[in-house]
Amino acid sequence: AYQWDCDVSVYVSEQFQRRGIASALYAALEALLDLQGYHNLYAIITGENYKSLSYHKALGYEPMAVMPNSGFKQGAWYDVFWYRKVLRPCQGEPAPIRSYAQLRPMAVEQIFSRCQDMLH
Repeated sequence: AYQWDCDVSVYVSEQFQRRGIASALYAALEALLDLQGYHNLYAIITGENYKSLSYHKALGYEPMAVMPNSGFKQGAWYDVFWYRKVLRPCQGEPAPIRSYAQLRPMAVEQIFSRCQDMLH
C-alpha cells in the first residue's frame, strides 16, 4: 500500500557544507527515485534544525505535519516536522516500483553525470 512513498535524507558534514554537495546528492537521489516510480518523498526534520527546514523548502518540499515534543536528544524535547515532495501525481493504479538493478545503466549514468557537473 505504501511502496510508492520514500523517506529521504542527506547528511553532509559541517566542514563540507555550502559547496553544493547536498544539492547534487538530492538531485541524484530524486532523479533515481523518479525513475524507479516513486510518487511521494518525505523528509523528517527536527524542529530546531532551521537550516534543514529552510533548505528542504527551497528544494520544493512542503510542510505537512508537526509532531510536538516527539523527539528527545541532547537533554531536550524537540518537535519533528514532516515535509513532502510530490514527484508525480497519484492517479489510477500505479506501476510497481522498479529496483535500482532494473534501471537502464545509461539513464543512471546520465543522472550521475549531471550531478557531478553541479559540483564543478
